[in-house]
Amino acid sequence: NFALETGVMQKTAFVTGTSSGLGLAIVRHFAERGWNVAATMRQKNRMSLFADLPTVHVIPLELTDPDSASEAFQNAVSHFGHVDVLVNNAGYCLLGPLEATSMEQIRQQYETNVFGLMNMIKIFLPHFRRTGGGRIINIASISADIGYPFVSAYGPAKAAVAMLSEVLNVELHAVGIQVKAVHPGL
Repeated sequence: NFALETGVMQKTAFVTGTSSGLGLAIVRHFAERGWNVAATMRQKNRMSLFADLPTVHVIPLELTDPDSASEAFQNAVSHFGHVDVLVNNAGYCLLGPLEATSMEQIRQQYETNVFGLMNMIKIFLPHFRRTGGGRIINIASISADIGYPFVSAYGPAKAAVAMLSEVLNVELHAVGIQVKAVHPGL
């Protein structure tokens, strides 16, 4: 273990939604720079995705299940000892016109993209306070800034993520916790 040999604590990132796309790239980015990474995913058939990266520990996570979220956090801290950065990437884009979208679909969009993300933050905040600070990076979307058609559930959900990030960055600044939103486009 690098930290034991050198006395230097190796940085650790906890990333949600890592089975494909941006999440997969984020894990590889951190790992290639020497970070420990807790890579979470709900797709059990993709759990061996990072077998070539020795500093990556894959953890199952169903973001909308609070017990699963707590277990994933505990797993990461047990495995690595601490977490320095939480990257809230997990989510999905519900496409379609509002009038053809059911309220259940809209609720599920918010349950995953907003409430699941908020729950992860609430789980991590006591840890970051105990360790003297941390960083939270929330993946929003360009759809939070521009009113694209057919993202009437997704765009407002990502706007909530962006606003939450701004609010928390100010709210948590005094305790050494930084919160940022990233707004990727296509």
